Amino acid sequence: MSGFDELIADPQVRRELGGISDMTIWRWDHGITRAPSGWQPPARIGGRKYRTRKMVEDVKAALLKPATNWRETPVAGNQETTKATSV
Repeated sequence: MSGFDELIADPQVRRELGGISDMTIWRWDHGITRAPSGWQPPARIGGRKYRTRKMVEDVKAALLKPATNWRETPVAGNQETTKATSV
């Protein structure tokens, strides 16, 4: 391994992060809204923006953490943990 991380173009990053919009990425890059933990500025190559694979995976983990933590929180007055219900 050469020590370099794989670069991913922003359209692929958007898809991997659940179909977020270009505007969301722009806001995160410019500090308009709070970016998820691990978000870093892009590398610009030939007028295109790229992110590292490691950064994308770190952001995915940061976005999933709050979604999975609620399952481990006990319900008040009950020893069981909360469970997701489908509609």
